[in-house]
Amino acid sequence: MRLKSLRPNDAFPHSSIQTLGWIDGEIISAQMPLYFPRILSDVAGKRAYGFWLTTEDGSHPENRVAAAGGVLKHPLLDYEASRLPASVAEHRSLIRAFRLSLAGLWNASLVKAMPLSATAYACGTLVAGKDPRESVVDGNGKVYFMENLYVVDGSVLGA
Repeated sequence: MRLKSLRPNDAFPHSSIQTLGWIDGEIISAQMPLYFPRILSDVAGKRAYGFWLTTEDGSHPENRVAAAGGVLKHPLLDYEASRLPASVAEHRSLIRAFRLSLAGLWNASLVKAMPLSATAYACGTLVAGKDPRESVVDGNGKVYFMENLYVVDGSVLGA
């Protein structure tokens, strides 16, 4: 599979590949075990380039944020990727296809899964509006039905 075939809405309709740019030896060294020689990180850093592969999860009624209150002092994230097997399968296929594309260009690839705490999202994924039945946040970025929770970044999309 050639790299140009990895476009949205083809084999991976809910996925995207973003370039992170050049990664130097210092960044690589920070990700390696302490026993890994720094000189190898520097050599790899001269040719390293980063990519962020993302697949939208879709939704599942049990994946949610529970509001604080009662015994909860803070909102609680209840999320399990296994509740969305189609998303997991698409993401694994995306990684496999991308690695094969890189190998076809004689490039090695290393994959590092990011934990949920490092999750990123596409900009413009939360609709802002006056009606909480059709939007997630109001015009000030306040999340409907959540006390003191505001979204103040690029994820808000005006209705």
